[in-house]
Amino acid sequence: MSKGSKIGIGLGVVVLAVILFAGNSSLNKGSLKFLSSQPTYDVESTPAKSGKFSKFSDKKAPAPAPAKKPAAPAPAPTPAPSTSSDLVAFLGFPAAPYQAGALLEFRGTIANVGTVHHAGIPNTGLRWKVTQGSRVVEERAGYNAIDLAPGANTLRTFLYRFPNLGTYNVEVCVDYENRVSETNETNNCMASDITLSSWY
Repeated sequence: MSKGSKIGIGLGVVVLAVILFAGNSSLNKGSLKFLSSQPTYDVESTPAKSGKFSKFSDKKAPAPAPAKKPAAPAPAPTPAPSTSSDLVAFLGFPAAPYQAGALLEFRGTIANVGTVHHAGIPNTGLRWKVTQGSRVVEERAGYNAIDLAPGANTLRTFLYRFPNLGTYNVEVCVDYENRVSETNETNNCMASDITLSSWY
């Protein structure tokens, strides 16, 4: 082989090497560009119980605690039964017309509204009182042997002639001195006004 042929072959090898190197560089750049354009994914490295990689645990969320029921209100206390009698007075008026000088009959009903028998003792006071303004016109008081079972009542009467025309107040009271032990000492009296506008 001549010297010129050897030089030609050598140049050909060099050119081929340059071409191959240039091609490999373009391929590598294209490969890198292709790889860099792909999306990336973060995968949890801890496997779930199923054996596959997963971001979520297969544990169930705890059930919510049951709502507490409101406490029931405390029952109202039962009132203690009465241990005494309870005497009350009711006042009844005569039929109209009301005339001065006429004999009028007033009725006093005494009742035992307690739960204990009121024995017939002679210290049960009964009082009738007639007033005009602040002036006491008539007062009659005494003691009666009132014997009343629970729920029972008895009638007492009061006869009176009014001396003048005008408005008066008539009152009846039982146990007016509070000698008898009762469950209620404030309901022993009852009073009402009466007006006399003419003479008998």
